Amino acid sequence: MNALILSAGYGKRLKPITLTKPKCLVRIKGKPIISIWIENLIKINAKKIYVNTHYQHKQVESYLKKKRLNTKLKILYEPTLLGTAGTLIKNINYFLNSNLLLAHCDNYFLESLSKIISFHNNRPKKYLMTMVAFKTRKPETCGIIKEKNNSIIDYFEKKKGRNGNLANGATYVISPEMLKIIVDNFSDAKDFSNDIIPFIKDYIYVYKTKKFFQDIGTIRNLNQVNTFLK
Repeated sequence: MNALILSAGYGKRLKPITLTKPKCLVRIKGKPIISIWIENLIKINAKKIYVNTHYQHKQVESYLKKKRLNTKLKILYEPTLLGTAGTLIKNINYFLNSNLLLAHCDNYFLESLSKIISFHNNRPKKYLMTMVAFKTRKPETCGIIKEKNNSIIDYFEKKKGRNGNLANGATYVISPEMLKIIVDNFSDAKDFSNDIIPFIKDYIYVYKTKKFFQDIGTIRNLNQVNTFLK
């Protein structure tokens, strides 16, 4: 299995921290979140780890080179931001031959990656992709899933209303079959959650984690994570 960790964004909601530091190098309990992702991926023996960069890319690349993972790690620099779907589609040829773990770097959670992958490997055959989901206290800020027996019935991307509180964790295991469907049918997509997920929801199996899950996209969320870990 390969992994693509989306790490190129500006982190605007994390200012002033991200005025001089890219979001993926923001520290959780003293360690950059990109480092936490890489360590967890090495534990599950990911074949290749791809990291896209853009904002403050030289900082990210300098840090990653110090990890000395030349054979395991590949940096995908984007002179112009491609978007969460655009990055996947532009680099699709790297991923077509095996399952791909696609994740947003700014998500921190305690669920075992090996359990998520095992869940995906044992899914019913009609599903071509697995989505990690978690309970959120702020459903209006997330993609919200309505599901039954791990199947998606409906999907609401950051919409107000009583749609539930089971949120898309923006962490996916995608089969080669689904990767081919994506590149064949969504070649112009930019945003994975808006431009792809609603149209393939019938093929997505849902892994509902009960463990701590939090994005670090805001100062408040970052502080919550560090407080929780103390």
